[in-house]
Amino acid sequence: MNGIGFQLRPNSVVLAPANGDEDLMVTFALKCLVRLYGNSFSGIRLPSRSQEIFNEFVEMVNRKILKERRVTYYAEELGITTSHLNQVVQKFGFRTTKEWLELAVCREAKMLLNGSKDNLEKIAVALGFCNATQFGTFFKKHTGQTPMEYRNGKGIPEGEAEEKNNN
Repeated sequence: MNGIGFQLRPNSVVLAPANGDEDLMVTFALKCLVRLYGNSFSGIRLPSRSQEIFNEFVEMVNRKILKERRVTYYAEELGITTSHLNQVVQKFGFRTTKEWLELAVCREAKMLLNGSKDNLEKIAVALGFCNATQFGTFFKKHTGQTPMEYRNGKGIPEGEAEEKNNN
């Protein structure tokens, strides 16, 4: 088991990882500080459980968006209800969970459209769509341009597309 070594010095305690395990040391030190000073000390605010959930959600979406787009999946993986997940995502991400997932799909679509010569059918399947038509409809709804317009640089600039969709 990894551990933390302590070195006592006048007016201080030095923590040092016993086996190079800096994460363990930092976690232990933070827990000690929280116990001594509460959830806020020296201007440093520790993340709340809700912030931790949001951070885990974002990391999970970045890793799994190509395979999973259901809100229920992410809530189950985080061990919370879909309602709680949506509250957390809205609080820290300023959008609904569904909107976050849709934006992540659009981000991946743009990377594939820019970074590959694959046809739209292949990109659509890679993104989890049944066909290029379904992908094209989704992409146009969220960006204001077709995938080919985006790929060829002939589409509406992104800011204008968002304004157009909001009106």
